[in-house]
Amino acid sequence: MYAYLMKIENEFYTEDQQMIQSEVDRFDSAIKRGTLDEKAGDNRYSKINITQS
Repeated sequence: MYAYLMKIENEFYTEDQQMIQSEVDRFDSAIKRGTLDEKAGDNRYSKINITQS
């Protein structure tokens, strides 16, 4: 068994992390909107308003 240590430039790392974070943000937005895995004609959820006090 062999293992290799691989270094990448910080610029590439940051770019990769931004792409991952954008996907996470899109997923979080879908959860907050109540549209996660929603299909056309689903009508699963009614309008939900979330407010912070």
